[in-house]
Amino acid sequence: MPENITDIVELGDALTRIENWRSYVGEEFETKAFFIGLDDIIALYEEVQRNKGTGVRAYLARNSSNENELLLVGVKNVSLNPTSGITKGEDIIMVGGASTIYDLTTPCPNMCDITSPLYLDKRQKETLNLGDLTKK
Repeated sequence: MPENITDIVELGDALTRIENWRSYVGEEFETKAFFIGLDDIIALYEEVQRNKGTGVRAYLARNSSNENELLLVGVKNVSLNPTSGITKGEDIIMVGGASTIYDLTTPCPNMCDITSPLYLDKRQKETLNLGDLTKK
């Protein structure tokens, strides 16, 4: 694991957060996750780099086929007060008259790892114990 990554979430905490989200959005939100291909991640990274971005923002959306999706857009820091160094993240929406908003995701359940402890819902988890899940 790269040393500069510090925002790691342990499995137990991840399971709690996922269950909290699913409880919050309710049963009608059938999407459990999104898949983003490596080529798309690299291309988005390169786009953000070209535009002097500092990261990526993901917007929850729903397309014309009624599928949930994430729309990804690069973000750059913009100074709010040059003397204080206060900045805000601003979406990089257009570059050279072209949109830089990307739909690079495939929603799960279409692309799911149905054996992942992160995929299983509360009813499915009740039939397994957490020790079984951490072995996968």
